[in-house]
Amino acid sequence: MVRCGTIQLLGVLQPRLRFGGFAQPGFTLWVRRDSVRRRVPPGVPAAVLLAAFAFLVVGGPVVAIDGPSTVIEQIHRDQLSPAIGKVQEVRGDLEERFSLSLGADYILVYQYGANGSGEDDAAGGVARIYGHWTPIRNDYTTGMLIAKVENRHRIGTPIAPQQLGGSNGYAGLTAITYSDAGFELTNLYWEQKIDVWGLAFKAGTVDPTDHTDVYSFLSPWTDFMNRTFSTNPTMAIPNQGLGVAMSWFVTDTIYLLGGLADANADPHNPTDGFETYFSDNEYFESLEIGWVGSYEKRYVDNVHLVAWRADRRRKAGIDEGWGIAGSLSHQFADRWNPFLRAGYADGAGVAVDRSVVAGLGYLTGRHDDLLAFGAGWSSAPSESTGAGRRDQFEIETYYRINVVPHVVFSPDVQLIVNPARDPGTDLLWILGFRLRIAI
Repeated sequence: MVRCGTIQLLGVLQPRLRFGGFAQPGFTLWVRRDSVRRRVPPGVPAAVLLAAFAFLVVGGPVVAIDGPSTVIEQIHRDQLSPAIGKVQEVRGDLEERFSLSLGADYILVYQYGANGSGEDDAAGGVARIYGHWTPIRNDYTTGMLIAKVENRHRIGTPIAPQQLGGSNGYAGLTAITYSDAGFELTNLYWEQKIDVWGLAFKAGTVDPTDHTDVYSFLSPWTDFMNRTFSTNPTMAIPNQGLGVAMSWFVTDTIYLLGGLADANADPHNPTDGFETYFSDNEYFESLEIGWVGSYEKRYVDNVHLVAWRADRRRKAGIDEGWGIAGSLSHQFADRWNPFLRAGYADGAGVAVDRSVVAGLGYLTGRHDDLLAFGAGWSSAPSESTGAGRRDQFEIETYYRINVVPHVVFSPDVQLIVNPARDPGTDLLWILGFRLRIAI
């Protein structure tokens, strides 16, 4: 017990129910002030304990296992091509004088649903401004503030692309991020990397999909748009909101990654997150162990297993749940990148609770052009279909073409076999394209 005036901190080690009903030890922190005891959200003591533990051991020389859609990675990839006009000069000046890196893009998506029972088509766009400020950088540690603001909107159609699959009976999303949500704060967090310990930690408004179950074709901005081939559809992963995450490279190739996020997060109303995070105490928790061939190829040569748990969401009427997910990918000859991914869930209100997907990506050798193909099976429980359990099958292929620097066009074709929520439809075709313009 630590006493600070009239405030006492009480740490309690107690059993907590975890994956599949197995009891595992958990740490609960309580604050007592003037004889009133309050529970501190688990992210706070968990972060403190993980940080303290990390300093007791020596890790590898590399840090962080964030995905390819993060602000840092997106800016890095965009800067591989020279910027237009004065943009490159301004960028260089900002980085040199203020340690500030900025980026912006606009992504346009159109999809047409053939042979469906709902809406025929959907068009939408996302405008994003993002950047990171790095006031701390030396041989031992790097600290930065990362921010991203988006506007997601539909364009001239009754629904946004994110809703097209659902309107045609598909238990899933054919365009995962392309909604009609308006302005959203999707990133505003501090990230600290301690190179000598192989440790990275972030806290604030985070996107759990940036660091959970990542692989090379995760980004819906540049790669697969169907959630089945992007974020694992069996995971009850929440929207962007308050959370913490930590990754630790035990060796040069083996890493551990844990995260905790607000299960009720709403990036459209970010200030509400303080109420839901600190008062509702309903969280999404994940723990991942994985292997990478090297830090440079951490996305393409990656094998990992994720265990997750979601608390019961009382106001939303969604039961608690848990699940596991796994992913395997390996690059051959610096061009061919096959992958195999799977997931299982019990509860948590997921649309599908079993999924297996496989696919292949091929770098053509022309700039960053990529041809990719994925095929998958998923099973929707009766709670999702409103009837009995139904299986559905998904196929998606796209060709990412760098037309000119900072302009990428990607035709995309999806086929849904037996949409789980529409027994009357056998085949649903989703034909579309994505156009990304970055500066």
